[in-house]
Amino acid sequence: MVLHPGVTYPDRDALERRIDEHSRADLNRYVPATELVKGLFGDSTTANVFVVGVALQSGVLPVSAANLERAIQLNGVAVDRNVAALRWGRQWVIDAA
Repeated sequence: MVLHPGVTYPDRDALERRIDEHSRADLNRYVPATELVKGLFGDSTTANVFVVGVALQSGVLPVSAANLERAIQLNGVAVDRNVAALRWGRQWVIDAA
């Protein structure tokens, strides 16, 4: 898609099926992170951190929440927003509403 911008993005359902076929489907979480983060913060810059929070809370990352938050602090970039995005991602797993 980078080299050939005319190529259309694959259908979402087809992508999810392929991911589920090659992973532990029962642990997969499909979340509209971009939309949620835009609603929370006004833009989508922290969507990836939100997804890390989802993965963390889902139990598929072998790292603690404290260590992830410390890594965000050590990185020093938009610390408050990134920590909040991580926590919101974790909360989404607990209660998506």
